[in-house]
Amino acid sequence: NCEGNECLKPLQHLKKKSRQDAKVGHLAFQYACELNTFYRQMLESDQDMAFSTAALLHSGLKTRYRRTVEWWYEEAQRAGDRGYSESRVLFCRKSYPAAPELQTVANWPIQTTAAEIHGLAWLTLGSGRVGRSGTLAQFKGEALLVKQWYDAFLVECRKAIKDDVIPVVREAMEQPHVIEGREWSFKVDIKSGHRESDV
Repeated sequence: NCEGNECLKPLQHLKKKSRQDAKVGHLAFQYACELNTFYRQMLESDQDMAFSTAALLHSGLKTRYRRTVEWWYEEAQRAGDRGYSESRVLFCRKSYPAAPELQTVANWPIQTTAAEIHGLAWLTLGSGRVGRSGTLAQFKGEALLVKQWYDAFLVECRKAIKDDVIPVVREAMEQPHVIEGREWSFKVDIKSGHRESDV
């Protein structure tokens, strides 16, 4: 009960849509979204938002994520000197015949690196089907990769082997990668459920 007192957990009062709108604005900023574009994005969520409010938010994000902002310009300099951007795991390249916009330079290597990490996890797991390679193959067709999204996998298995399958999925998704000379392992959240069919 927060009445008469300063709330100790203000985030618990956020509506789901407000939280989602904040995430959209935050991600747009992370990819070097300029103030005018940031404001248009915010207007789609809140048509009453004043430009001054969006400017204050944008400025606050630049302060909070100072190192991210510095990285944008460092990456723009690298791309300008080389004529291309490069992903950080498999070193794929995107060439620029002319000077690219800052947002492109900030976005492409991050998105491509994330896709590479996801793809390597996918290759590590395999489909789980009999005769196919991958770490799910050890379950001999009883643990199958049935769907994948840009940052998630859906693996179906019998309830009896669930506790054996979870660490295999976790290991594939959390495998370390060296990015710009530093080793990273991205922790994942694994959720499980069940169907009436005991899957």
